[in-house]
Amino acid sequence: MRKHLPTILAILFATIIFGLLIVNRTQIKPQLVAAVMRDYLPNGTTTYQQNTEFKNGESIHTQKGEFLEIYIGPSVIIALDENTNLELKSLLENDLQVKFGHGRILLSVDNDGTSIQVNTPTAQNRLTDAITTFIGYDFDQFTRVAPIEGSVQTIVPLLHKTIEITAPTDITSKNPPSLKPAPFDLTSDPRAAFYEWSK
Repeated sequence: MRKHLPTILAILFATIIFGLLIVNRTQIKPQLVAAVMRDYLPNGTTTYQQNTEFKNGESIHTQKGEFLEIYIGPSVIIALDENTNLELKSLLENDLQVKFGHGRILLSVDNDGTSIQVNTPTAQNRLTDAITTFIGYDFDQFTRVAPIEGSVQTIVPLLHKTIEITAPTDITSKNPPSLKPAPFDLTSDPRAAFYEWSK
């Protein structure tokens, strides 16, 4: 028995370590609820109904003429304009992330310490206590980031650059990307009806 004790202890030790690694890896982390707050389509049936819940990793698409407003937890509201695509990359409470590339969204984050990252084709944009619109012009290969209240912390990995966006800025999707000031006015924007609905 003594002869086999080191082997038994080594197997027991390895089993405990692997067990702890598996438990830690599969541990359920707190996720926030994402659901439809309200929807609008003047002539027809909306794609999603009020209180429709979304899962982690799910994509949301609006059709022509459709507006959609979703909430993520108690602090984040995202309004989607018509013909918009948005992917809910992570609904983890401490790692909220969406992926946006086409269409138009208006994102509002309360000042309770919550933050959300909006991944665009060439940038990672973090919002905390801010209201910002993102407009994806996929044919022209750029995303317009236009803070309405607060600012956006933006990382452009291909440029090894981190900046604070406080005024409307276009970020190109080309390699290498570029950043340049952009025009934007809520009241005269061609999609002003969307912003009015989103209030």
